[in-house]
Amino acid sequence: MEKIVVHDNEAERQKYTDFIIASIMEIFRPPTKEQSKESSDIPVEKLADTLLTGATKVIEAVRK
Repeated sequence: MEKIVVHDNEAERQKYTDFIIASIMEIFRPPTKEQSKESSDIPVEKLADTLLTGATKVIEAVRK
């Protein structure tokens, strides 16, 4: 990438700098921000019920 940029040209140098910064920001973006933006189609009550039912089945299987 660096070889195709004309570094004597201020505009091209700025585009190159912006590209590098944006690339680094994308690579090191914390995943928790994206996860918090996502919404689930499953209601919390149904999710909790499913988890508790599954946990109960596991506990019963372990007891046997």
